[in-house]
Amino acid sequence: MTEISMGRRAFDGIPFDTNLQFKIIDGTRPECTHAPEFYIRLAKSCMDHDSDKRPTAMMIANIQQYQKRQQETMTPTTMKSYSIPKTTTPRAATSEQQYR
Repeated sequence: MTEISMGRRAFDGIPFDTNLQFKIIDGTRPECTHAPEFYIRLAKSCMDHDSDKRPTAMMIANIQQYQKRQQETMTPTTMKSYSIPKTTTPRAATSEQQYR
């Protein structure tokens, strides 16, 4: 999702090596800045270290349908955004979580 919104590869300009792998394991995630707030929250929730907290494909489809309907009926007085809960700061997954 971050690659689509940014128009470039995640971690562009950073060598794809073991240092980056360890940073990702420790919770580093690619930035997503040029997108609507709901999209950024959704992208972050999809990258949660705990796979149980990531949205399912059905949840993502529902969010997309909701946003599409909102955009179709949007006027200055009816602009609303689907509420996606804020995620916790990324942290490294435990060994048990990594190998589920």
